[in-house]
Parts: sequence; C-alpha cells; structure tokens
Amino acid sequence: MSYESPQRLLRLPKVIDQTGLARSTIYDGIAASKFPKPVPLCGRNVGFVESEIVGWIAARIAGKTDAEMVELVKAMHSARTASREVAA
Repeated sequence: MSYESPQRLLRLPKVIDQTGLARSTIYDGIAASKFPKPVPLCGRNVGFVESEIVGWIAARIAGKTDAEMVELVKAMHSARTASREVAA
C-alpha cells in the first residue's frame, strides 16, 4: 500500500508572498493559462494547491518560457482532473 503526501491548499495572501506576484498578475496568469488555477472551497473562497505553486516557482527559476509554462499548467490541471476521476 502506498501513501501520497497530504496536499495543502494555500490562500491567496500566501501565494502572493511565495511568488512575489501581485493579485492582478496571478489572475492574469490564470486567464492566460500561465499560472495554476485555484480550487473552489466554498462560496467565493478558493485555495491554490501548494505542490502546483511550488512546481510553478521551480519552473520559473529554471527559466521556462511562457509557452513552456502554459504546457506545465495544462499538465498540472490534467493531473488534478485525473486524480479526481480516480478517487470517484
């Protein structure tokens, strides 16, 4: 039996602190598929998957282009959707 490490959700102020990006820049990146989408929590509350934010930061540090970032974010979203389907 294998266990995955628990996932954490980060609220926007923590994501802003970790990335150094402004709120508007984060949401512009989400709209352009260059930044991971948040997960709906309840009502208007959302959280960002910590591992996706860490991966996004690592990719930026590695010098990935905008086109590579779009592909990375698409892969992150696909993995999240696939894991949700497996759990159902």
